[in-house]
Amino acid sequence: MKKILKIIGILIVGYFILTIISGIFSDKIDSKPIPKYKVTKEKGVSYKKTIYLELQEKVTEKDLENIAYKQKEKYSNFTTLFIFYHLKGQDTNDVAWATTHFTPELSVNIIGTTIEDDKKPEPKITGNIINEWYDNNPITNAKIFLVEENGKKVIKTLYLKTKKIVVEKISIKKQKNGLLRYNYKNKHKEYYLVEKNGNLSLYDKAGKFREYKKVK
Repeated sequence: MKKILKIIGILIVGYFILTIISGIFSDKIDSKPIPKYKVTKEKGVSYKKTIYLELQEKVTEKDLENIAYKQKEKYSNFTTLFIFYHLKGQDTNDVAWATTHFTPELSVNIIGTTIEDDKKPEPKITGNIINEWYDNNPITNAKIFLVEENGKKVIKTLYLKTKKIVVEKISIKKQKNGLLRYNYKNKHKEYYLVEKNGNLSLYDKAGKFREYKKVK
């Protein structure tokens, strides 16, 4: 009987501790509605938990804090909580758009372009734009253009974080399979290839390592 009462006592204390912890994190969530998201993957061992979330759209740093504290409230028994955020439509194998990690204090990091970045004006792409592709990788987030300028074809890459344009001179070669290959000067023997679906891919000696979606 004493053993049972002891167990009940431990459970009651544990419940009150969890309730107090939950209240601590609830106080850090403001009254603003939390943006929509869904959990795509999660894993955890002993003291550590990792969660992958998909956001419907870009959010503010404060929104990320609110989501993070909401998850921490749910998983308060884990000392370390790693949360990775991908945007809807983003390849989940890519680097996350943002992270919020409790180790144990919260740190918020937006890796990709922010809402504020998107509001900044983009420089004009000069020349005749023949084709356009989009790179949604948070680190290299960019628009890629095939442009004819001064009688020559070049690749112009507009990086959306810095708003800087990089111009690459190319030579075009038609492959035996009919696909177009764009060679450009670089140290790693990389080249572009226009796929059958219209996407633009990057290749090196090991094969394809990146694919940019064609903009319709």
